[in-house]
Amino acid sequence: QEENLVALKHGLRVMSVYRLVERAVFKTTPPAERSKLDTVWIITEADRSVTTILCPHNY
Repeated sequence: QEENLVALKHGLRVMSVYRLVERAVFKTTPPAERSKLDTVWIITEADRSVTTILCPHNY
């Protein structure tokens, strides 16, 4: 979140990560294992012209 605030201030790319699981599943999953959960990345380019939604396994 802090990195995105810096990105907004300086006109850089913004990226968000969303885990597609119930909150209880997320909370009980050890941090080291969370990258294995169903996930999407949302990336907005620096000039805000394009926002892309990606699944990490497609990257």
